[in-house]
This record gives sequence, structure tokens and C-alpha cells, in this order.
Amino acid sequence: MNIFFCGPAVMSPDGGVSYRAKVDDESIFCRMTLAALRAIDPANGETDPMSQFQASKSSLLAIAEQKIRAGQLEENLVWVTAEDVSKDAM
Repeated sequence: MNIFFCGPAVMSPDGGVSYRAKVDDESIFCRMTLAALRAIDPANGETDPMSQFQASKSSLLAIAEQKIRAGQLEENLVWVTAEDVSKDAM
């Protein structure tokens, strides 16, 4: 499975951030929820979501990659939630 995170980062209507990936030449969207963005760096929880994403981009995309490899997709969309961030920190 070839995964390439190509972006760009785009604000989602729910306050989170979406980031496009190519998985074996198919477009997949990675959606980081607002709760995930706040949970990954609680000290900066009041920072705007795009800044939070940029500051923790590598960690968030690593979680997204794990979920893609595990087949946890819903109609070409992988969700990164606060629960995923908490599991990754353990």
C-alpha cells in the first residue's frame, strides 16, 4: 500500500482540518476533528485549528496512516479523533 500525504490542509465546516492523501493513486481525505486538534496539544487548546494542525502535523498524519493501513475508512474518509490521539499517547 502506497500512501502519500499531498494536502493541502483545509478547514472543515465542523472546525476541524481536512488533509488529502493518495492511497494507491486513490484520493482519501483525512479529517482531524477539532477535539483531536485540541487533545494532541492541550497546552495550546485555544490556538486556532489550522495552527494546531500545522504544529502537530506529523503526529496527526502518523495516526491517519495507521488507520488507513488498518482499513478504517468510511467512503474514502479517515477520521482522526480525540480518542485516537489518546490511544496514540499510551
